[in-house]
Amino acid sequence: MMQGLLMKAEAYYQMMQFEYALMFYHRGNKIRPEVQAFRLGIQKSREAIENSIGGKTLNDIVHDARTWIFKAIFQPSLGHPIAC
Repeated sequence: MMQGLLMKAEAYYQMMQFEYALMFYHRGNKIRPEVQAFRLGIQKSREAIENSIGGKTLNDIVHDARTWIFKAIFQPSLGHPIAC
């Protein structure tokens, strides 16, 4: 089972599905915390996720989303018309 989780996590990582990879690395680490490959996988997956969002924090992402939604609703002339 441990090898299967590790292989699945690595496959997701190679496909750049870092969130799924992180999930399977965590599952493996929960079952076999002594296996270093799971800990390293968790670290590299977290780093890949952070790099893919450009170093933004979750608060930055939420703020950007709220700003976009506000503009889309209240300023539809910006090219984001709201269909009613």
